[in-house]
Amino acid sequence: MGQQMSWEEEDVFDDSCSWPRRLLHVESWTSYPWKQGNRYRGVYKPKYVALSYTWGRWRLKEGVQESVEALNIRNVPWKIPRVDPQHFTVDEFQNAIIAAANGDSGDRKQPKVKFVWLDVACIDQEDEDIKHAEVSRQFTIFNGAQRCAIWLASTSPIFAKIGICDFLSMRSPFTSVYMNMTSPGTDGDDIAKHMMIGYSEMLLASTTTMIEDPWFTSLWTLQETFISRDQSVFLCNNGEIVKDHRGEVIGMVDLMETSYSIFNYLSSQLHLMEGYQDVHALIKDTISHIERLGFRQCFVFQEMGAYFAARHRKASRSKDRIYGIMQIFDIKSGLSFMFSPSPLHLGKPGVRGKTVAM
Repeated sequence: MGQQMSWEEEDVFDDSCSWPRRLLHVESWTSYPWKQGNRYRGVYKPKYVALSYTWGRWRLKEGVQESVEALNIRNVPWKIPRVDPQHFTVDEFQNAIIAAANGDSGDRKQPKVKFVWLDVACIDQEDEDIKHAEVSRQFTIFNGAQRCAIWLASTSPIFAKIGICDFLSMRSPFTSVYMNMTSPGTDGDDIAKHMMIGYSEMLLASTTTMIEDPWFTSLWTLQETFISRDQSVFLCNNGEIVKDHRGEVIGMVDLMETSYSIFNYLSSQLHLMEGYQDVHALIKDTISHIERLGFRQCFVFQEMGAYFAARHRKASRSKDRIYGIMQIFDIKSGLSFMFSPSPLHLGKPGVRGKTVAM
């Protein structure tokens, strides 16, 4: 699949603009630059979906697996990165993009759109100044999207059920089972204990399944999680929208609220379970997993919660633990990247549009 290297010239772009520098027109697989009046392909202020996924750890270098082709995007002056097909193939990538744009015909909150903001198609992958400037505008880009589609490229529909759906369904049963546990050794307590073990094992399986998908451990997706928490939808590896057991579309805020509720209850009851070693161990592991996912911190502590959660995420550079979440604070970075990754560089939480030199 050969890449089209001719492109339409961009208008002079103002980085303070609230619109993306480019948007991908899905039907034609063409990346259209911003034009005066906030037009793309002649469309005035089009609705678009932002696609959140992870691929950097699987980027193929020149000369490696040369038979693997990149996603074919027209009208870009840069080479689209190639990705190891062990992570996802070009066909799977295309299906996810189409699914993100199509939304869910059965849900009015998930309408079909014609444009998608996709990093490799909309951010210059070779001009470092433009690349850094656009990365610094992630808050604006994701916040302005109709919705954010979160593509779990390593999670099949069945594992989405085990991971996300089962996790959400465990929110209420946990409380009732704990309340039924009495003193160790009683008949009623033994029944409740077996129920508690079952629930704990299911919860641990759910959190383990989520952690095994790279999207849940990527540092860069953490800020996308936070920015788009109220307008997100999950996609399985085949592009299928993840829904709960009632057929309702699941969003990021659902995971955040459930993480908060379950974590708080488990933490408050942990010391009471010391007489039940098997249950205690399961609960302790589950609490650890919820902390690693970071959703509870984002829900409770808002911007600073994401900073606390970043320590559990994977980053190729230590400074990305700040740079990779700066857009949660809507802080715009300069283009000098020599800095010490300290929380002092973040300024005050909630201060929008602050510029720092890095």
